[in-house]
Amino acid sequence: MKSAKNFLLIGVAPLLGALVLGGLLVVAVREFIVHAEDNSETGATWLGVAPPLVIGIGFLLLGALLMTIWRVGGHPEFFGRRPETVPTALAESGGRLPEATTT
Repeated sequence: MKSAKNFLLIGVAPLLGALVLGGLLVVAVREFIVHAEDNSETGATWLGVAPPLVIGIGFLLLGALLMTIWRVGGHPEFFGRRPETVPTALAESGGRLPEATTT
């Protein structure tokens, strides 16, 4: 909320992206459930839905499980923010890089 640019790029854009991807997920799930046989090369279904949906949700759950195991296993720095450092010359110049000299 420090500026309109930050609000748009850090707040609105990721939220809009999440909503679009969530909507696409809902449409894909509906499509893979209703037309399960049509969305498989062999016409087979797994658990009553098309195989791509089962595989996709399986990998999503596997990723969440691995992330949870990593966090519980004692690696909290994975989720933390790393300290940022600024080169001394840049900090001393007030945010302006010194001009390069050409010879």
